[in-house]
Amino acid sequence: FENAAVYLALNKDKVIGFSIFIPCKEPRSDYYYGTNLWLYVSPKYRNGIVPARLITGTEMWCKRQGLSYFKWDVNIDSSLIKALNKRKEYKKESIIYSKKLV
Repeated sequence: FENAAVYLALNKDKVIGFSIFIPCKEPRSDYYYGTNLWLYVSPKYRNGIVPARLITGTEMWCKRQGLSYFKWDVNIDSSLIKALNKRKEYKKESIIYSKKLV
């Protein structure tokens, strides 16, 4: 992805988590927003502050780039659901159904 960005969480010089995201243009408007492609935190660090710092860091970077808002794409069984549900500034916007075609 040409416009993708990566935000890293480090412990000394070891990567313990990352967020990969892209800016997108909202259809039928002039607004730009960010959306995640991948959020990963090493299992050892998932219950600490690392996930929250990756979320906040990703959103702050996007805000500095002039993006209007951020959409987190979250799998149904992801622990990220709990993290986002705790934050009052987030709202659930949609449910996406998928079907394998091949």
